[in-house]
Amino acid sequence: GTPLAQYLAAAGVGTLGLIDFDEVDSSNLQRQVIHGTRDVGRPKVMSAKDSIKQIKDYDLIIDCTGSNELLHFISYAIPETDVVSLCITNHSSNLLCISSKDGNPFELRKAYLSRIEQDTKNFYLEGSGCYSPTFLATNSDIASLLNLFVRELNQRVEHDEVLHSTIWSHDKRGVLADRLKTYKLEAHDIRMTV
Repeated sequence: GTPLAQYLAAAGVGTLGLIDFDEVDSSNLQRQVIHGTRDVGRPKVMSAKDSIKQIKDYDLIIDCTGSNELLHFISYAIPETDVVSLCITNHSSNLLCISSKDGNPFELRKAYLSRIEQDTKNFYLEGSGCYSPTFLATNSDIASLLNLFVRELNQRVEHDEVLHSTIWSHDKRGVLADRLKTYKLEAHDIRMTV
């Protein structure tokens, strides 16, 4: 029921009637991303309703979860809201900043991740609430990449410019920013990303 409610909302259905006499349990959280820990013990229909309505009240949503399911839901449920997906990978050597200004963030992130060579050495599992497997990384590595994003976001907002997708990479030589720009063919849903 929960995924169906998400898909119907994403398809543009304006009125949903939800009936479920169950309550949110902690065992639901890993499968039903519409619920959060704050919803444990609440009726599922109220949790789902609040989540679907709540997300439309923002001008910009920045997804940092690493959850493909949540990004999929956000990308299709609220296409009129600006969405940015941040994804740190390869032991904090790459930060993908995927903007809905360049197309569907879920589809773009999936495509960009498939093109980046993934270093799968040193994957490890930690805790029960973390997306896993995850990788060894230091806070300073992550913070340095996030500072690049925050600086870019601030500059774009300050100059009333569009935040386009960017992939930041760093290694021994320094930081490289690959700016991705998408062009849309007028009157068609055909896009080209450069």
